[in-house]
Amino acid sequence: MEIPKVIASMLLLGTAVLGAEKVLLEAEAFSERGNWKLDTQFIELMGSPYLLAHGMGQPVGPASGQFSLEDGGDYQVWVRTVDWSEQVGRAGGAGQFELSIDGKKVGESLGAGEPSWTWQSVGEVTLAAGERTISIKDLTGFNGRFDAVYLSSEEGDEPPNDSKILSQWRRDLLGLSKEPTEAGEFDLVVVGGGYGGMEYRDFGGAQWLQGCLD
Repeated sequence: MEIPKVIASMLLLGTAVLGAEKVLLEAEAFSERGNWKLDTQFIELMGSPYLLAHGMGQPVGPASGQFSLEDGGDYQVWVRTVDWSEQVGRAGGAGQFELSIDGKKVGESLGAGEPSWTWQSVGEVTLAAGERTISIKDLTGFNGRFDAVYLSSEEGDEPPNDSKILSQWRRDLLGLSKEPTEAGEFDLVVVGGGYGGMEYRDFGGAQWLQGCLD
């Protein structure tokens, strides 16, 4: 199976520290989202879109993506998530989920404990070189939040939480330019349409356009 270009661009940074291999795979790059929803409302607060398991108390279907390793070996695994229920004073982690690589669960349940976005250590895995499949499985149906997964073969390599560092760190890993990409010329550009979408009506030549925000 061919790796999607958006994922292929995320591969292999790594020769900076004694041949260390580092992979960052973001939620929005998952090729299959299952019934997880892409939430874009809080990019300005936490740095990027993330996947949300909005199942009204019923676990949603799993989301999955692919990544590739050149070297293989032992990798530290981190997942960026938040315990939203802890934020509102309800301990217990309402939105928990688990991570699997090549069908094998890695570490304990995620999404419980920290009331702010943080990198939660999943543990260490041994992986062969080549294409690997990663998936997240919702356990509760109560709005589990998943932003990204980071794998590193460098011992003690912990991803940054500081938003001032995180943005540049992310661009470096994904090979992204800080400058916007020229996308061409358009008759209409919508900025901030939100989940409500756009409503367009034509009243006999008098056109009306409204963006609906949540």
